[in-house]
Amino acid sequence: EVLTVKQTMIEGTKIGYMRLIQFTPETPNRVQDALNDFEKAGYTSLIIDLRDNPGGLITSVSEIADKFIDNGPIVTTKSRLLMENQQFTARKANTTVKKNIPIVVLINRGSASASEILSGALKDNHLAYLVGERTYGKGSVQQVIPLSDIDGIKITMARYYTPSDVNIDKIGIPPDYEIRNMETLTEQEEKDYVQLITDD
Repeated sequence: EVLTVKQTMIEGTKIGYMRLIQFTPETPNRVQDALNDFEKAGYTSLIIDLRDNPGGLITSVSEIADKFIDNGPIVTTKSRLLMENQQFTARKANTTVKKNIPIVVLINRGSASASEILSGALKDNHLAYLVGERTYGKGSVQQVIPLSDIDGIKITMARYYTPSDVNIDKIGIPPDYEIRNMETLTEQEEKDYVQLITDD
């Protein structure tokens, strides 16, 4: 299993911080583990960091969004053929985050695809405040069809639509509060930062 979720309680606060690196089959479980830890620590607000998250599985991000949204559409894929359209819908039974928890989502131009699905769904449901830069704008569903051992063709099969029925392909999702050049730290920079704040 590849590490896809980093978490911590911000020192001296009741703020939970959760960074999602990618959306894999195990990411929903790791997100729930983080939420459980935050709950035990008595968190009162949450930061979800989606900066430079390239995306991943639509099933994974839908399952994660369902932990926050108690009803209605999470994301819809629309194809050229009506019968191939698909909608992922939230169910109250799957919701694990209390409605009164303030949420800030950090985004930048490296946030793409499934990251945009999550940030768009939380924004459209008025559950989160988006901070950072406009996202990448990857709103298409693609499939690679192999032609030989070394060649293939990529075909756009459908497009993603947020709960408010907006397709963000080549447009992206704008933040509620813009901060330009909002880059993430490298692993070494994270270690150096932690060292700085823990040194006497």
